[in-house]
Amino acid sequence: MSGQKVPLSSHQISFLTRHQHASAWVLIKAHIGKQKDYKVFLYRGAQAIALFEDGLRNTKPVVMLKEKPLMWDKIFEVIKNVGSDS
Repeated sequence: MSGQKVPLSSHQISFLTRHQHASAWVLIKAHIGKQKDYKVFLYRGAQAIALFEDGLRNTKPVVMLKEKPLMWDKIFEVIKNVGSDS
């Protein structure tokens, strides 16, 4: 992923926009240089258009993780809690 652009397809954007009130999410693993150096960003489906148009740099994630190993339980907890607010 170069230049912080998020290469979502038109089908992905359409699906995520159509289901923006459901528990639809975008999970991005962005490498920063080396393969082992990465961050994981979690976005609501409703943010799909902003991600495509503005990229990672200008779209605030719901959560960003950089600790290794990846804390999947934290991601699932966010999805569970934030998803139930919709």
